[in-house]
Amino acid sequence: MKKTQKAPDEAHTAAERAVEFTEELAQQINLLHDAVVALNGSKIRRKALLVLLAHLTGMGQREIERVLDGLGDLKNFALKP
Repeated sequence: MKKTQKAPDEAHTAAERAVEFTEELAQQINLLHDAVVALNGSKIRRKALLVLLAHLTGMGQREIERVLDGLGDLKNFALKP
């Protein structure tokens, strides 16, 4: 067996780790999506959130708004049925 080839057990273990990582990532994306949905449905107005985050981070409100929009779309983009 060449040095670059992995033994069958090692390859199987690496594949199992990749599957576990992918499943964990999917769970985390779902949790993040749910948090963004909850935030958008909360009593905190989006503009107030933008102002607060802009003040805390020094970023512009438009940049923060794009990030929040992206977080809301992440599930649809990253997790295909």
